[in-house]
Amino acid sequence: DDFNDFNDFCSKVVLSSDLDDVFLDFRTLAYYGGLMDNELKLHLSGPVTGTISNLAGKDMKVESGTGRSTIEMDFNLNGLPKTDETIASVQLKEASTDTRDIARILDELSPKSPKSTLWKIAPGERLNFKGSLDGMFEDMVAFGRLTTERMGKADVDIICRLEESGEYTIDGHVSTENLDLGRIAGSESLGRLDCESGVSATFGEKMRIEIDSLDVSRLGLLGYDYSALSVQGVLTDDDFNGSVTARDPNLDMDFTGGVSFMLKDERRDRLYDKYKFKLSLNNANLDELKLDS
Repeated sequence: DDFNDFNDFCSKVVLSSDLDDVFLDFRTLAYYGGLMDNELKLHLSGPVTGTISNLAGKDMKVESGTGRSTIEMDFNLNGLPKTDETIASVQLKEASTDTRDIARILDELSPKSPKSTLWKIAPGERLNFKGSLDGMFEDMVAFGRLTTERMGKADVDIICRLEESGEYTIDGHVSTENLDLGRIAGSESLGRLDCESGVSATFGEKMRIEIDSLDVSRLGLLGYDYSALSVQGVLTDDDFNGSVTARDPNLDMDFTGGVSFMLKDERRDRLYDKYKFKLSLNNANLDELKLDS
């Protein structure tokens, strides 16, 4: 209503527009809003109403600066341009990305933090998500279904956090179907996973997944698909340590200990897995389990 409102552009100037592939560089918004430290770049299409600090959109399409991440959504954002204080409520009708672009976006949101290493997880794999996101950009609750072309799918009800260390943490409940653990962890020893579990995971220079009461209907390991497993423990890029109870048709046992993956035998120039454990074994068909060689 008043030209002086432009002195407080983000809070007083009301926008009402049907955007058509608008390029938004958050460094430009910093000129008006100040106190914002990120380099995020987005392409926006669709109707938007409200002030920058209290913005709403319906049937919006958002693309990352690279175009590798796309979102179709309804949203409400309260707090921009201060991304570290912004609260978001987003209904995702369709979202598609990859871990390399997620890592780049996280780096743009916090350019002074250590660079994210999330891109090391399943590089090149497309991730698709339908559901909802609620919270702050660096501390978000995600609920919905994650699907991939080659890595299976997962239903999630989790809290996702970007830590000051640059690591990305996930806490909550996850159920999976045909999830390719080997591709995620970069291990040829691991296969597909069907399960339900409480989980706490950290993705940084190293992956670390803390498993709480994991009930497994299928777990691929060393070429065999195990069933009827109950697991607790910690899985990393390099090893697993914990306990496993198995009531598989070819394995009835209680295991406590660890497995180290893909160790290097310098003399024979080969990779191998190392086991250290306590075992109560009632039945094991080693031939079917592919452990007889």
